[in-house]
Amino acid sequence: MTQILLISNDDVVNALYPLNINLYVGKEIIVRTNLIESQNLLEAKNPPELVIVLIDEAKSVIDFFKSLKNKIPIIVIGKLENEEAPHITFCDSDNKLQEVTKAVAKNYNITAKIMSEKKTPEYYPITVKMLTKLSKVSTEIYICDGELKPKSLFIQIADKGDIIEKVLKVCKVHDAETVYVETNERFKIVRELTENLKLELEDANLKQNKKLALHEQGFELIGNHIEDLKGLNEEILFLHKTCIETSKEIIKKIPGLKSLLDDLMSNKSSIVYTHSILISFVCTHMVKHLPWGGQSHAEKLAYIAFYHDLFLIPIYRTYPKITNDEDFLKIKGISDNDYETVLTHAKLIGEVISKFPRSPIGADAIIRQHHGEFQGTGFAKEFKEDISPLAKVFIIAEAFVMEILKDQASVAHGKLTFSKFTKGIVIEKLKAKFSRSSYKKIVETIDKVPI
Repeated sequence: MTQILLISNDDVVNALYPLNINLYVGKEIIVRTNLIESQNLLEAKNPPELVIVLIDEAKSVIDFFKSLKNKIPIIVIGKLENEEAPHITFCDSDNKLQEVTKAVAKNYNITAKIMSEKKTPEYYPITVKMLTKLSKVSTEIYICDGELKPKSLFIQIADKGDIIEKVLKVCKVHDAETVYVETNERFKIVRELTENLKLELEDANLKQNKKLALHEQGFELIGNHIEDLKGLNEEILFLHKTCIETSKEIIKKIPGLKSLLDDLMSNKSSIVYTHSILISFVCTHMVKHLPWGGQSHAEKLAYIAFYHDLFLIPIYRTYPKITNDEDFLKIKGISDNDYETVLTHAKLIGEVISKFPRSPIGADAIIRQHHGEFQGTGFAKEFKEDISPLAKVFIIAEAFVMEILKDQASVAHGKLTFSKFTKGIVIEKLKAKFSRSSYKKIVETIDKVPI
């Protein structure tokens, strides 16, 4: 006997509803596209226990049941006028999937408490654009309905083996930029993504903006693993090496900040990645013009730029209008956990980097100092002399990048408003901010950064 019958000709509904009702209520669903296809089931000796019907077919189904004098419970996805009856439930809220799932649970006397206590997996985020190169998914895929995890409802949108076009179609309907996999399945999909990234990044004919986009995908993959040291498996360590080498290539080939920012805006890059690659470019050109600076210092600073804010990726996703780390501390209602992460992210990432194999000597200490505090906690109000000279270069480069990104209208349209003249104004502004002589000498090297 079929427990539940879903009558719908909508591919997205037919993908989402059976998966999630089974996940949260534990009931199997058979799908038919219209009433005609459903009649043999509805007229059977043992008909379905419950019928869910999309609004398009609802009137026909209800009238058909009246002719049979059948009181099988009906859940309608949508609302019909003048069809009220005890056995008919209309679900017409903004969140129809959640409402239908609750209505099904109620029909089987499954309470909200029982549903909330149902053991569901922990989830691992992956951006949608990272999935586009896969032909099929190797594990179940979810989207998150709501921002306040773990209170959010995770909606399953694809089964293992589903073609990627199906996943992308559902993501587009729900305007989802991030999907989730079960945490214990993450290495399987990370392995596939890593192999694809490796092959594409090795393409000698790859255009610059495409290489940046792929580099960002690697950046996000590593960022998603950075808090879990067990995640530093062979695949992630290989991706780490590939991304660092790609950073060097990108910085070497880009002619100036305008070109780089144009590509970043064209790719709709995240603010964390934009910070990272812009700082890397600026540091590279600054340090080479210091008396003691050289190529090894430039490479070390590029390495640090790649990793310095990875712990903040999920927080920037939660607050997309924020463009500066310190501004998180001014947000009313920010969670205690996020607040603590912002305060200590330099320390946290320094601890992780210290465990990376073949990490540049002293990179962990410089990362801890990248907001001017020796131990990596908080944000300096006065910049001291007793921190690493490379940390000073990084701090000034980041301050310069913040000045570039201040004009949100220009950034949003992919336009860089800086010229040689305005760069001079910014240099004077930064000299006032970094008043100690050792900092001022470093600020002067900004003039060598190609615009």
